[in-house]
Amino acid sequence: MLLLALFGLFALDNVLVPVFLGKVAVAAASAVIACGFLALSWRHERAAETRVAWRTLGICLAIACTLLLLGGEGRLFYANEDWQVRDAVLADMARNPWPFAYLTDRGEQVLRAPLGMYLLPALFGRAAEFALLACNTLVLGVMLSLASMLFRGARARRIALAVLLAFSGLDIVGTLLANASGIASFDHLERWAPPLQYSSVITLIFWVPQHAFAGWFCALLYLLHRRGLVSLGTLAASIPIAAIWSPLAVIGALPLAGWAGVGALRSRALRWSDIGVALAALAATLPALAYIASDAQKLPSGLQAVAPVSLILFLLLEVAPFVWIACRLRATGRFGVDSLILVAVTLALIPFFHIGEGGDFVMRASIAPLAVLAAIVAASLIDTDWRGNRRTAAVIVILLSLGAVTGVAEIARALRYAPAPSPDCTLPEVWTRQTGWVAHISTYLARSEAIPAFLHPQSPVVIVPRIDPICWSRPWKTTR
Repeated sequence: MLLLALFGLFALDNVLVPVFLGKVAVAAASAVIACGFLALSWRHERAAETRVAWRTLGICLAIACTLLLLGGEGRLFYANEDWQVRDAVLADMARNPWPFAYLTDRGEQVLRAPLGMYLLPALFGRAAEFALLACNTLVLGVMLSLASMLFRGARARRIALAVLLAFSGLDIVGTLLANASGIASFDHLERWAPPLQYSSVITLIFWVPQHAFAGWFCALLYLLHRRGLVSLGTLAASIPIAAIWSPLAVIGALPLAGWAGVGALRSRALRWSDIGVALAALAATLPALAYIASDAQKLPSGLQAVAPVSLILFLLLEVAPFVWIACRLRATGRFGVDSLILVAVTLALIPFFHIGEGGDFVMRASIAPLAVLAAIVAASLIDTDWRGNRRTAAVIVILLSLGAVTGVAEIARALRYAPAPSPDCTLPEVWTRQTGWVAHISTYLARSEAIPAFLHPQSPVVIVPRIDPICWSRPWKTTR
């Protein structure tokens, strides 16, 4: 039922996309298909029903809410610079009637972005920010509850949770090395190897929860599938249904789903019901997928050159320590040594590709394989009596502790600065005033004529940006 509820939330976001564009008939058709998918999924998975204790669910929801509050949701703590644009998107969607468009120097443009995290909270109007916190708490809390099924016993689950929250590359080492040449900052440790960055779990929750949740959802279902707790069809269904939250994170999860499919074909375990569930999910999400692909050809993409020395150092600090832990402890049976090889190869290849400007693809496509790697490391620590070998134990503790510094630094920043001010500007107004790195706004907007005909908004409310507005009542970064 928890898995069904999670799929229901993601399905609802896909249904709300045509509603956002003013296409009620398309939304109704998508809703009918989505209900069919949920019914088929329930029938498909009920034989493998496993219980999660209410106490476990409550603890996971409390952990999720705490982490999201520390990340700035609810405005009790500082929110990182990425939230300048994110707040504006949510505010515009909550304040304005649907559909709406912006008048820019390129003409009338429609908001085109992974809106999965915003659509449901925006329906709550002035309470949208608190609705966002509640929805994200529910999604993250339920995912943590489902992840608890991967590990039996309180001790194993505590170890797995600790590894997850501390999981990060050795960014402090990279920052110290890069700081000698003046290209790194101790304020955000993960910027030491631009444009390459594999984000820590805490960083993802604080900076980009929408990307994190999409990648983690797909990774979670892969791990549950490897443990025999969900079918291949359910795993495959997670790919299209999570894309409206983050298409880049979903791209990074494709090798996981593909490898699971290869395994099913080799063992002749593929069922027609698996194909039916996956196709039903795809059919329910077609309008959302068409929307997110609108005008996307304007984004630069393809192969990118990476300096060999930088890449080798990056992989040595971000991936190699955790692959070494799993290999050293020789305990990859829980999820398979093939899973370890798959994620290691995937993480080694991701830096050679890019979609859009900057390092967004590298940061987002790595989310799912990194989550699987974290689970493999946790399982290795749980399934092996590694404490008997003092030298190995010391190295493992040092590596995990060095990685945990990244998350600690993120939490320290959240406590050091005052809560972020509420936005007083629209998205185009905020875009040129954000204090972080500024890409072209085409990453968030699409030409109205580029929207597919069956989704093209009719007579949208046009928002005209003001000239030289004041977007925040005080500076974004203000010490407490």
